Amino acid sequence: MLRLEKANGKNVWELLTLRVSDDQRSYVASNDTSIIEAYTAIIGNGYAFPFGIYDEDTPVGFLMIGFDVDDYWDDAPAIAKD
Repeated sequence: MLRLEKANGKNVWELLTLRVSDDQRSYVASNDTSIIEAYTAIIGNGYAFPFGIYDEDTPVGFLMIGFDVDDYWDDAPAIAKD
């Protein structure tokens, strides 16, 4: 069964090892970039929620939900505000 688990100190390293296939790289940021962006958004008063996707206990994917703008986001698009 698939489940989501928040990225945390226990699972972050295994999430960092996940990679997309070569033909998908131009569509998404790497997991390390996304996790760094989540951290900087959170400390900059923004909102980002990184998750691991698990099939039972095996990490099979990564997703991140974010909204609003953080203090350090210059020229944020209007759709990201509020």
